Amino acid sequence: MSLRKDAGPGLLKVESLRAFLASAAGTVRAVDGVSFEVGAGETFALLGESGCGKSMTALSLMRLLPDAGRIAGGQVWLNGRDLLALPEAQMREVRGREMAMIFQEPATSLNPVLTVGAQIGEVLRRHADLHGEAAVARARGLLDAVGIPDAARRLEEYPFQLSGGMKQRVMIAIALAGDPALLIADEPTTALDVTIQAQVLALLGALQRQRGMGMLLISHDLGIVGELARRVGVMYAGELVEVASRAAFFATPLHPYSQKLFAALPRPERRGSALETIAGSVPPLTAVFSGCRFAARCPRAWARCEKEIPAWHEMKTGAEGEEGAHAVRCHLYDNAAREANPSAVSTILAETPSLAGAARHDMADAAPLLEAADLKVHFPIRRGFFRRVAGQVRAVDGVSLQLNAGRTLALVGESGCGKTTAGKAILQLLKPTAGSVRYRGEELATLPAARLRCLRGEMQIVFQDPYASLDPRMRVGDIIEEGMAALGAAERERRVAELLERVGLSPAMRERYPHEFSGGQRQRIAITRALAVEPRLLVCDEPTSALDVSVQAQILNLLKTLQDELGLAYLFITHNIAVVEYLAHEVAVMYLGRIVERGAVGDILRQPKHPYTEALLSAVPRLDAEGRREVIVLKGETPSPANPPPGCHFYPRCPQAMPRCAAAYPPETRLGPSRSVRCFLYD
Repeated sequence: MSLRKDAGPGLLKVESLRAFLASAAGTVRAVDGVSFEVGAGETFALLGESGCGKSMTALSLMRLLPDAGRIAGGQVWLNGRDLLALPEAQMREVRGREMAMIFQEPATSLNPVLTVGAQIGEVLRRHADLHGEAAVARARGLLDAVGIPDAARRLEEYPFQLSGGMKQRVMIAIALAGDPALLIADEPTTALDVTIQAQVLALLGALQRQRGMGMLLISHDLGIVGELARRVGVMYAGELVEVASRAAFFATPLHPYSQKLFAALPRPERRGSALETIAGSVPPLTAVFSGCRFAARCPRAWARCEKEIPAWHEMKTGAEGEEGAHAVRCHLYDNAAREANPSAVSTILAETPSLAGAARHDMADAAPLLEAADLKVHFPIRRGFFRRVAGQVRAVDGVSLQLNAGRTLALVGESGCGKTTAGKAILQLLKPTAGSVRYRGEELATLPAARLRCLRGEMQIVFQDPYASLDPRMRVGDIIEEGMAALGAAERERRVAELLERVGLSPAMRERYPHEFSGGQRQRIAITRALAVEPRLLVCDEPTSALDVSVQAQILNLLKTLQDELGLAYLFITHNIAVVEYLAHEVAVMYLGRIVERGAVGDILRQPKHPYTEALLSAVPRLDAEGRREVIVLKGETPSPANPPPGCHFYPRCPQAMPRCAAAYPPETRLGPSRSVRCFLYD
């Protein structure tokens, strides 16, 4: 089957690749008959949710499968050579020299006991035969090429001394050291802030154009795929289900699974409506499939889908003369189906169901539920034998905010800006250094312990990582009951069953342990635990950051429904601007421990005033089939909160900085009843 017409000289050709893993439950068919091509200078994106086989495909191409894995069949051709037929000694020469891989998590991929220079030098010695000063000069040039300042000094540093963005750039430098023809990038920006992500994406695009590399991009983020890819392949349950050019795919996704992914994305126009979700879960890959793998979850499936494996069908979509075919693996697109049911094929995206009829609470309570004024959290830096205080880390340095019942306030900013610390200090999980936190008019910092304990039930937190925040030794029912028992709640067993049903889980699941659930289900359990004590305020700390788009849609729908029905107030800590657009009412933007801009979500996102907010929003990948956007690239790295710059903390990186910015911190300027900014541009 050919899924391309003419996309440049062929570099990588994969035919019917199959990679299986041995497990206690049987053989896992992680990659099952995958075929695609990548041309020189082209980016081909593998798109899909966690567990669909994207990373296993990449590891199979590199022949780096885990011990339990094996290549069960197929062919992989790189520049005309069958990689699967090469002995391991020759394959070691291919890795790094002809093809290289950027792994998903640089913190675990870099050797913590070797300097950056030593790790780049290792590749240069093996694949470029460079030693001594020549290797050092080449390594320095690679760090310069990936945008790391002061490259000579960075060569002597260890990975722990680098930020997340710096580590990812070092990984890219190592991958480029052998001057490969093919670069495999496995979720290269997953753990990065949106501004660093924009820099890395721009860097990868520029390096690819300069070197003429082919790139296999692996991602579950549609925005990133739209930014970099030339062609797109959608994976589900170990196989490709759709392949198209970027423009054709973003204009007209054909497979029902692809359509569901688009419908699950939070967008401003979907405020007030429920997001599309995908019912059920991915089938176990230990099964032998006799029909379509998506049939059990597909809203348009019929009897044939359960009994017959779909064939590939080439469709005509997009502009005339567009490069490459649009191919889809679905019974809806064969001739017999089109003749029998043309309306089913022509319907691409169904309208999402509305929540307009849901019960709503008054969004304009006279008195704020929560008020924080000049909140500060400083951590002492202790040095010397006697551990004397030598300085302070100003994690939160004068934050003020208000939140009403039934409203969502989004706290956004880069990692390390103090968002999570502020949330914990508001709940008194961390002792504030200074400032005031008032909940329903009561000052929390000075409350007696007994009274604060009584209020704990009204203020709950949902942590970022549900797997780390749920006790792995306790059953789900016991985890949910624990808070109720501590607060003396009655009829706990009945209440647990009701709560599990409310969040879309079966009461029978109460006997399971956390490891028996998917990521989305674990996050639902974390939300259930928080709801068990009937809170009025919920601090949500990046609750969707580690979730696939369809699971994220489930959680956002749940949070929105609960707010409508129960009048909950959310302090939503996130760096996902799309989620903010969909869910939040107000936004507060944090930078280095302080709020620099706040206001209604529409005002902030449509007309940002602070230069940092402008840069933050410009860096967000958009679903743009042309892949064009104008990113404001910030200079340097975020300063340390232990030694913030004098004056405005943002001025060393600000493209609009003035001399007075270095002299004093800007006062708050009111731009409207609920809009304010701290910037001398508006003073």
